[in-house]
Amino acid sequence: MSLTSNLRSEKTPLHFSILFFLFLLASFNYFYWRKDTLNPNAIIFSHLLFIVEIYGFITVCAHIFMMWKMPERKPIKPELNLSVDVFVTLFNEPVDLIRKTVYAAVSMDYSHNTYVLDDGNNKEIKSLAISLGAKYLSRSDNKDAKAGNLNNGLAHSKGDYIAVFDADHIPNRNFLIETLGFFKNNKVAFVQAPQEFYNINSFQHRFKGYFEEIWSEQAIFFRVIQRGKDFWNAAFFCGSCAVIRRDVLEEIGGFATGTVTEDIHTSVRIHKKGYLSVYYAKSLAFGMAGASIEPYVTQRIRWGQGAMQVLHKERIIFSRHLSLPQKICYLSSMVTYFDGWQKAFFYISPFFALLLGLIPIQTSLFDFAIHLLPYLVILFFLMEELARGYGNLLFTQQYNMARFFAFCYSTLTLFYERKIKFNVTDKEQIKKHLKIFMLPTKFIYILNISGVFLGIVIYYFFKHLPLDVLVTVSILALINTYIAHKLISFSEKKYFSTQADYQFNTSYTTELNIKGKKYITTAYRLSSDRFRAKGDFSSLKVSNDFYSGKIFMPNSILNFKFSIASVIQHKNKLYEINGNFLWKNGERDEFTHCIYSTNHQLVFNRIRETTQAPFAFVKSLFTQLSFREETNHNWFPFLNQNGKVLGVIKRLNSQANTSHFSILLSKPKGIIKNSMIFYREKNKKVNFRVINIIENTDSVNPHFLVTLLRLR
Repeated sequence: MSLTSNLRSEKTPLHFSILFFLFLLASFNYFYWRKDTLNPNAIIFSHLLFIVEIYGFITVCAHIFMMWKMPERKPIKPELNLSVDVFVTLFNEPVDLIRKTVYAAVSMDYSHNTYVLDDGNNKEIKSLAISLGAKYLSRSDNKDAKAGNLNNGLAHSKGDYIAVFDADHIPNRNFLIETLGFFKNNKVAFVQAPQEFYNINSFQHRFKGYFEEIWSEQAIFFRVIQRGKDFWNAAFFCGSCAVIRRDVLEEIGGFATGTVTEDIHTSVRIHKKGYLSVYYAKSLAFGMAGASIEPYVTQRIRWGQGAMQVLHKERIIFSRHLSLPQKICYLSSMVTYFDGWQKAFFYISPFFALLLGLIPIQTSLFDFAIHLLPYLVILFFLMEELARGYGNLLFTQQYNMARFFAFCYSTLTLFYERKIKFNVTDKEQIKKHLKIFMLPTKFIYILNISGVFLGIVIYYFFKHLPLDVLVTVSILALINTYIAHKLISFSEKKYFSTQADYQFNTSYTTELNIKGKKYITTAYRLSSDRFRAKGDFSSLKVSNDFYSGKIFMPNSILNFKFSIASVIQHKNKLYEINGNFLWKNGERDEFTHCIYSTNHQLVFNRIRETTQAPFAFVKSLFTQLSFREETNHNWFPFLNQNGKVLGVIKRLNSQANTSHFSILLSKPKGIIKNSMIFYREKNKKVNFRVINIIENTDSVNPHFLVTLLRLR
């Protein structure tokens, strides 16, 4: 079986090629003109700016190279009776977090052995692993950190294929079934799936609009760049959510040691041996992203230091065993950490220009604009189009500022050898505000705003700059100030909005039996231990008594007991209760597996992960605008047919006649009658006709997404 037998690459859109051609023309126009504009009175400043601009152009070209093609992998049915071991790597993570992952790992379809590799040597974890059906391994030391832990697992296991998960990455049941088939090609060394995150209120997630669109800082890497690398056989192992062939690992001496990023280091060694890699872009496991800026910055420092170590040890540029495309793909992922110095230059240069009157370019403002602006505008459109809707200029600039100092610091590893301690990313909420992580951003904020003030004052007395230059540089400084302000504001909020036990904004039809009365309602804001429900609960009070209930999951029903923690009255005589689950036996594990290992919260709420690229946005301006119907599905959004509970109604932002959809337990037939919605302050029974049915098999159990026509 060849590498490309199931690899279908998208056809490059014509406007990509046109934009790229225009970009090359604009680049040549700018840089040919730029070489003659160096200001002899600020020659060092001028040369630095020119070098930074050339560096930026080269890195952009490398990213264009990687993002140009987007291959699509189709799953292959795996062979029967493959020998598979699953490694879950741990190092002092919270027990409840580990329980979710180990239970999910053991519960995956396809026969396998699960090993809990505990570098924390925790007896409580040992008991947990054995009780869930996993094997437990620990070490007397932590030599070589995670790589050493994985190699210890290799030494005590026999499986021909090794699936690797971090302690927080909870796999879906079908992870192995969808990845093992690629190994029918004997040259495939590893299969990597995306690293997705279930806590979409983390530091690296942003919502746009009315919680209808979500943006993730890592989405462009896992949704676009890794797929682009896959076209060139250069997608790399990311340390989790992957399956690797044992004999290949043994051939390269096990998981690579000597660096703090064993994942990309192992990938380089595998590719040097001529093996193939597969990037399967389907979300099959969900982890926990860092809650605030501290773990975000700490993780980027470790990644950057590891990249410098690999760059130094593996001699990527001069290796005879890597193809040219592979070298470009690896170098672009490693050299990107030098972006920190580029960004730092742009952040601080307005201050010195305003304070000292340094002008790096000796030309008129008009001449500068007509050469630079076409280059920047075309570059923006090209990169946004290549990002396939996962780009966002404002958010990207904020995260560039959040990590620029971390990138600068990590690149120093390339120039001096020292032992770097491996630190696990803190995925829990950090209670103590470590202000040091925000100091670089606050420094940029103060520097730029003070630069504008001082520049205006000095200009008033000394006219040290031409007025047009003063205005232009002041605008650049204010842009830096605005980006810093937005980042500081967002970072501060994260310390108060994140909870240790994440609550999923997912809706499930629920039956509550309280004091002899049966309430059909909707449970939402779900976690392993808590839920909320809205309905006519006017007679209920807070109680320590336990009541029974059923929650209608896709194709399954779970029984539970609960107590009422609070009752809150809303307008229109509607009430909300906060309930605490009391689970029996393995019901809690099954419930958490279902909500943590799927993308239900995005699917059920129709939250988009992409925005419109520029060309699609322009096209939408000439189409009919959509509007929202005046219904509220947060109150009684359940669906019935002949007295049987079918599922949950959700609102769809489109035309009014199809402005509803539902997540159903089973495939509906004909007209669905007596469905409850809250419409213009009145609770009404409504009939729906089924317009379209899509079966979604990404979940633990399949469910049906149904578009509905409301009959009036």
